[in-house]
Amino acid sequence: MNKKINIIAFIFLTVLGIENIKAIQKANNNMIDDNKIEQDSSGIINIIYKEGHGFFAVDINRNELFEVFPFDNGPDYPSEGMFRIVKNGKIGYANLKGEIIISPQFDAALPFINGMAAFCDGCSERIDGEHKTWIGGKWGFINNSGVITIPAKFDSIIEQFKYGVAEVTYLGAVILINKNGEQVDMNNMKYNEWINLLGNTAHLIAQLFYDNKVTAEMKWLSNDKYNFGSNNYLQYLRLDIINDQGINLLEYDIIPWQNFSLKPENDFLISLTELITVTDYAIVYSTFKPREKNSNDIRLIERFNKLFETALEKNINQQPDDYEIVVPKNVQLISNKLFRNYVELQIAEPGTILPVELIWEKFTKGKMIYIQSVPDFGVIKKRWIKTIDMPIDTYYTSVEQEILEYFEEAIEEVTSSPEIRNEVFINTKSKIRELFSAANSYVNFLNEKYEERLRRWLFIDEDLADRIYEYDQNDFGDYQPKQTPDTILDYMPELTEVFENLPNAAKENFLELIQLFEYYKNNSIVNPGQWEVGNLVLGANPKEYKPSRDELLLAEVGCRIKRILKAIPNDQLQNLLKENGVDVNKFEYKDFSFIHVDIMGSGRFFYVDKIDTLKIFQEE
Repeated sequence: MNKKINIIAFIFLTVLGIENIKAIQKANNNMIDDNKIEQDSSGIINIIYKEGHGFFAVDINRNELFEVFPFDNGPDYPSEGMFRIVKNGKIGYANLKGEIIISPQFDAALPFINGMAAFCDGCSERIDGEHKTWIGGKWGFINNSGVITIPAKFDSIIEQFKYGVAEVTYLGAVILINKNGEQVDMNNMKYNEWINLLGNTAHLIAQLFYDNKVTAEMKWLSNDKYNFGSNNYLQYLRLDIINDQGINLLEYDIIPWQNFSLKPENDFLISLTELITVTDYAIVYSTFKPREKNSNDIRLIERFNKLFETALEKNINQQPDDYEIVVPKNVQLISNKLFRNYVELQIAEPGTILPVELIWEKFTKGKMIYIQSVPDFGVIKKRWIKTIDMPIDTYYTSVEQEILEYFEEAIEEVTSSPEIRNEVFINTKSKIRELFSAANSYVNFLNEKYEERLRRWLFIDEDLADRIYEYDQNDFGDYQPKQTPDTILDYMPELTEVFENLPNAAKENFLELIQLFEYYKNNSIVNPGQWEVGNLVLGANPKEYKPSRDELLLAEVGCRIKRILKAIPNDQLQNLLKENGVDVNKFEYKDFSFIHVDIMGSGRFFYVDKIDTLKIFQEE
């Protein structure tokens, strides 16, 4: 046994209830006697429970070091390497080695989170059944050296420091404070400033890649396509992309995070307007406006859109998120998609009672919510709900202002002298890194976020620019008609590796394929495909079915099973099904056929042509 016994015994005692503590204490005492451990006598070897007195940390000689604060039917949990201790009714902190780091001096105190812990002066303990709470007094914060960084003046602590802010009550109001104890504006994210900078980036794209033969015009509009209601932001940025003939080919609507709905007459059911992405400050729509599918216009639009999507970080924002959303009661959910900054919900309008907007916050972890209410007949209603006043990764207001200034200066410099953009990027990146390194380590992850944003906005990735340029110059000159059938992998090439790892259509793989079929069938129910607005410019129909990844994998597995069945005589098949307990009635799935459309100067695009419902076990 070595010093690890300290931590192991500590974890066991915090997890188990009081009734089990005596048994573990006896076992540990026996281990101490049997092994005759030699170690620093001042360190914790065990935590014991003394009936009627509480928990005590003891050393190898069973000397009591200090009393441990009781929490949740056991000794206090360690947090950031420290746990609370008690002496004469006051609370302090010790580390796992048994060293007292902060002497007991507080009437009440909470565990450390992100290098800070809340303490109380003048609190008294109130017992409510099996639970204890603190009432009265004033709360402040200490750091992990015991220094009072924020004096005790707040009425209560709702949430300790997370992402640079804590939620407290002060003079009867709930407020956010920074680590200086200063109140932070609940709407401190400077949405409009970031959107203006994004518009300036569009100007930079026109200069870097079009030699100003394309222009980007900005104007703030109100109540054109959207109903904003009573929000802080009653306008949105319209960004028009205009060619050298003065014709508007492409427009973006960039809307600050807020509650709003789409006006019914602009519901985008059949149009060239589509949602591009949601950043941490804006919802972005685009509208293609080509003239009679002019090939030059289409090529310009697609190229500019690819460049602008780079600045929007679309490939990052549209990555599916991995947590499961639980919708409020009385909401009839049709489907949901979760992304980095928003949740897209389709709900059945009949049978749904939408809760007030505040209720949504607990279900979506601060993301924007895009709700599409689908009636039995009529127009789909679309609205956005902002579920949190402050983005979860926003640093102090003053720091954000400095970041904005760094971005503004960098974009201005590069716009004036594009040839020095690598140098500007390096210098600005150093400023950002210095800004965050001056703060505590918990915000260091923001370095990469803003450095990556700056890289994209200044288009430092030369390979990206070259690829887009080559694509533009190629003009689809090597076009050859496609002779092979259109397949699932044409439609969704990213499934290639998954297909390669699926079991082959061989009899020995039958049971494994059956199990995979059931797996993807269940996933398809949870994550079905959806009907979406088709991009008419790229040869799509007004409405296109977008099968989900699981639906496509289900179709492929179903196809492989059917190939096996064709090679098995019927009597052997019946025995095989009986041996494996297969219920043939369950094996129904959607099978898809595909078509492609070639657009000169743009590329080849694949769409779902037909959807058939097939049963695996049916006579051909």
